[in-house]
Amino acid sequence: IDTMEVGPGSKHPDLKSYNLSGLAILDGQLYVGSRDKNAVFVHDAVTGERRGTIPLKDLRDLAAGKKTVFAATGSGIVSLDDSKTVASTGDLKITGLTVAPNGDFWVSDRASHQVHHFSVGGKRIGSIGVPGGPYKGVYDPNRMVNPTGLAFGPNGKLWVTENRWNPKRVMAWDLEKEAV
Repeated sequence: IDTMEVGPGSKHPDLKSYNLSGLAILDGQLYVGSRDKNAVFVHDAVTGERRGTIPLKDLRDLAAGKKTVFAATGSGIVSLDDSKTVASTGDLKITGLTVAPNGDFWVSDRASHQVHHFSVGGKRIGSIGVPGGPYKGVYDPNRMVNPTGLAFGPNGKLWVTENRWNPKRVMAWDLEKEAV
């Protein structure tokens, strides 16, 4: 699908950043995000044949909704159907995106170390998690460090992974209680 050179003399001297930025499947199509190519590649999910390319700058992640695939970028959430911004995310440093069963958007944010909630209409509704990131002292299960992966489980809980050295966590957030 795509390649990336890493090491001295390349655009990527180390693996602190990575090229592929999201994966989604919808209606038999596989969507793969590429940061280097500033694009989303669309493939047939069965044969792997490339069906198209959608230009998109500053790509962070992809997520499938019920009828379309959405992309998180450096400035907002974009519908891949028409390339229109459906939610502006301002100064968030988005690392993950998921679409809730009701169509709302949830994004993980490396800047605040929280997960933020946006309505289908693009309005920021709220956040979960205690802001702040890495810390020393008493453990707080509601304080995340580099939240990244997001997915909804069948029971409505929002699953969140952290991108950190230790401890690595996978959390199931009860959104009604706003707690792990």
